Amino acid sequence: VRESAKGGIRAPEAFASVGIGDMWEQVQHIVGVYLIYLTPAFFYKLYSNQFAAILLVLLVTGAFFFPMALLTCIMFDSIRGLNPFLLLGSIFSTFFQYSGLVVLIAGIIFSFIYLSDYQTNSSATQFISFIFIPLDIYLTFIVAHLIGRFFWRNKEKLNWEC
Repeated sequence: VRESAKGGIRAPEAFASVGIGDMWEQVQHIVGVYLIYLTPAFFYKLYSNQFAAILLVLLVTGAFFFPMALLTCIMFDSIRGLNPFLLLGSIFSTFFQYSGLVVLIAGIIFSFIYLSDYQTNSSATQFISFIFIPLDIYLTFIVAHLIGRFFWRNKEKLNWEC
């Protein structure tokens, strides 16, 4: 995300420039964002075992705030990126561009879910199922790059000074 936010178009050599402690700190920030924005819907579905309006609201709000929360935590290199005033101000200052990013990311994720669900319901061999693991990793890199490029294109509107 950071390399894309700087304007880079190639994958960085992360292991050459970053120590294990820095990587662990980034993992903690990413896991924190996942826990805050995406697990409420998971636990609601787990405990209620039904698809209700509450689940839909949890999914939509989590999916809407997740990319900006992830971007702020990565760019500020701190959990203070989860400040709701910072998130809302950033979303409103780039509302149309950010909404397009969210729709694009949601489309990528739902396409992958549909394809993997289609694969598990069809009579495909187990060999095809191994294709989805690297594809999932690749799509994660694409989403990270999209989030970074969003920052690169909108850094003046965001005015974060990072």
